[in-house]
Amino acid sequence: MFKLVQNLTCWWPVKVSEPDPNNPGKFVEHSFEAELVIIDREESRKVDEQRKALLKQAAEDPSDENLAKIEKLLEANDQMSFRRVLRNWRGLHDESDQAIPFNDETFLAVMKHDRVRRALNVAYQEAISGDKARLGN
Repeated sequence: MFKLVQNLTCWWPVKVSEPDPNNPGKFVEHSFEAELVIIDREESRKVDEQRKALLKQAAEDPSDENLAKIEKLLEANDQMSFRRVLRNWRGLHDESDQAIPFNDETFLAVMKHDRVRRALNVAYQEAISGDKARLGN
């Protein structure tokens, strides 16, 4: 039986690729799991429209001052978008192998790392795509 739930959440693997410190020119992949909220099309469209409006403001006034302001607004918008769909994580540890708890402070600290942001974005896209063949299932 299929149940259509308004706020679907799921655990999804997040694969972070980063330079291998022991092998120059090579990458190593690490993973953790993220609990994601699958937002509906309407909410997704609203998020996209907010981002497009900010980009339009940048195009209309490309002054350094305005671009700096828009860059901060885009960063805040992107953070809000990630926070809207990310509810928790597991298997994410610090350099001392201590589990990093999920809260607003650690969320902001983790999101400062572009490689993690990219990996979370890919994970979310995989979760909503429904493309089993691409995922090897």
